[in-house]
Amino acid sequence: MTDDPFKNRPEDLLNRAIKAGVGSLPVVGGPIAEFITFVIGEPAQERRDDFMRDIYGRIVDLEARHAEFKAETLRANEQFQATFIQAAQLSMRARFSKFAAGKSGGVGVRLRE
Repeated sequence: MTDDPFKNRPEDLLNRAIKAGVGSLPVVGGPIAEFITFVIGEPAQERRDDFMRDIYGRIVDLEARHAEFKAETLRANEQFQATFIQAAQLSMRARFSKFAAGKSGGVGVRLRE
């Protein structure tokens, strides 16, 4: 995944334009727009879901390969807890595009005992 999954693309704008056009139809527009979202989905959300699955897969691989990344070990590690809390606070403040740039950096935090 080399492309930024959080950046808007032309298909995102086209999808929104179609839904807005259909949604402007009196009475039936709203339900049809919802049906389009259900059937086609939103391209941006699909990319975000793929990104999150990729991150989850990397974390599972790290747990399997290194004992330091198991939940029990991380719960006892105060340095990890502090880093995790700080990262969570930063991610809530930052836009998703900035968070995506650091996706591989956050997973590789070195843990000291």
